[in-house]
Amino acid sequence: MLRLSQPQLSLWDSILPEELRTLSPELKRVNELLDDPRFVEPFGQRFRERRGRLTVPVDTFLRLIYLKHRHDLSYERLVEEVRDSIMWRRFCRIPLDGEVPHSTTLVKLVKKYGPEVMDELNEALVEQARERKVIRGKRLRVDTTAVESNIHYPTDASLLADGVRVLRRLVHRVQDEGLATRTHLRDRTRSIKRRLLGIQKVLRRRTGQAYDEVRAITQEVLEIAEKATTEARRLAANARKTLRRKAGQIAQSRSSGVRKRLLPWRRCSPGPSR
Repeated sequence: MLRLSQPQLSLWDSILPEELRTLSPELKRVNELLDDPRFVEPFGQRFRERRGRLTVPVDTFLRLIYLKHRHDLSYERLVEEVRDSIMWRRFCRIPLDGEVPHSTTLVKLVKKYGPEVMDELNEALVEQARERKVIRGKRLRVDTTAVESNIHYPTDASLLADGVRVLRRLVHRVQDEGLATRTHLRDRTRSIKRRLLGIQKVLRRRTGQAYDEVRAITQEVLEIAEKATTEARRLAANARKTLRRKAGQIAQSRSSGVRKRLLPWRRCSPGPSR
């Protein structure tokens, strides 16, 4: 059954010294803000159960969630901190002789109330901030959640493979412009792909010998990249001859950007494979 507020505190709380009953300035301010009835209304409107065990009071739940996000705590750590702190107990309105809600209980409540209630709480907070002239309310800046995604880890072999793939794409663009169309270039992407798959199989063994095998395969990828670069240089030279012989200024301007990207690569030796 839904319980909106915590009953009166116990006798033990009333006999505490004054310095232990006083909240910090921040908690005192937050406590006053959360006393606004607008923060309790979404719960009362959506959850009106009349049977079952009493839930954690809504005002206690809101204050616990505030402490969790304010101090970036896990649910387990939050329960431990509130249990050991008199000030946090008083802020959350949990009596000294009362039990702090279990972490799993808080997790279930968050799932039960759902994101719609949280959205209404955020709207109530913004409305309250506008009334107190803390914000103007014209724009609201929020942080979005980062979504995990796969990334392309930059190993020596994979970088060489990317370079060959880019060269191949540029070669197609040059020939699509009608330049060096009779210059034949071999597509070496499949050869490099087979060697990249071979590196993955070798690394699964996790032995010292695997490291030497990876370096040998990377050397093969480098040799393939050098052959592709040599062919691309030959195509770039033939494309320049074609431009000088046949093309006018319009074709020259259209293909200049592509030709600049087909500059010769510097020869490099493979470093330690990562």
